[in-house]
Amino acid sequence: MFVDEDNDVIVREAIRSGVSGYIARNTDPKRVRSIMQVAIARFREYQALKDELSKTRNELEQGKLVQKAKALLMKHKKVSEDEAHQAIQKLSMDQNKSVADVADNIISVLEMNL
Repeated sequence: MFVDEDNDVIVREAIRSGVSGYIARNTDPKRVRSIMQVAIARFREYQALKDELSKTRNELEQGKLVQKAKALLMKHKKVSEDEAHQAIQKLSMDQNKSVADVADNIISVLEMNL
């Protein structure tokens, strides 16, 4: 972001909005290309971190679903943890659904029986 004045409030708002660079006053046109390259590189790094965080959160949520489904299967079907896990994996393959989707379905069905 190129601006004519340096203002702390505007800087904070710009950063919150995702601005990767804040350049105030009299920017030499010869430096604009390198400034833009750095800003683009920083933005890509930031976006990759956001994507990785989102993926990790999603994996954690899926893991929680699988753990809950296994616990319910162990309780209702009187099976071991390994047998419950194998049952979820088999259903996943048989139904061509993700393990998390199968786990979610198991939770929905078994919690209705409570």
